[in-house]
Amino acid sequence: MFPLGDPDLQFEPESSLSGRSNYYFIDQAQDLSDDEEAFVTLERVGGFHKEVVNDEFTAIVSVKGKESFEVQLVPGIYKVSGLVTLNKELKIPAEGRCFRYTILTVDQEECFTLDEQKMDTYISGNLNWNSTATYLEIKADDLYPASQLTLYLPTQDILGVPEKVQSTMKKCASFTCVPGVGCAFSVCDDDSVSVSSRVVEDLQVPGKISEISQKPEIRAALEPRFE
Repeated sequence: MFPLGDPDLQFEPESSLSGRSNYYFIDQAQDLSDDEEAFVTLERVGGFHKEVVNDEFTAIVSVKGKESFEVQLVPGIYKVSGLVTLNKELKIPAEGRCFRYTILTVDQEECFTLDEQKMDTYISGNLNWNSTATYLEIKADDLYPASQLTLYLPTQDILGVPEKVQSTMKKCASFTCVPGVGCAFSVCDDDSVSVSSRVVEDLQVPGKISEISQKPEIRAALEPRFE
């Protein structure tokens, strides 16, 4: 999902060597892959003339891959919600984490392992335009001459995040102290370690994407197109 600059979403896995994760919105549309499926609900919440009583109207769209879907729409103001599911195995690798704390000036460390997680289906995209600032306006001048409506849903490129990456950490020897002389220590060496890049906290991203989809600049980028 997600021009570089300030990230649209940022988190730092607690007690993990992975470090901070940043997500950026990238304004570049792509067709759904064969492993993706999109579900969109368009709920008409009003018309353009307040003095006219409008009947309730809801359209539900479900498409896989590069499929198209025929749907009947009427002019009006719509609340829009949508999900994208990734129907492909997704794995979050096992990861060791350590908490460091101090008890009575003594440093302590407690380590544990997060088990590997595998999912056959994953909700990778989320959109929620449920406020007056984000409602979709479908005008008659746009709707009736058009034969196609293209909807855009923001998704998390979770498969673009590698499971593991190689990183470098400092490995240093302990201090050696001689009374009356002083202390000395060996020079720290670089040590290559395998670090989890895809972590369990990444699973929280799709829920946050619905909030991100409501940002004015992102809402504008996701404006549906009539053709």
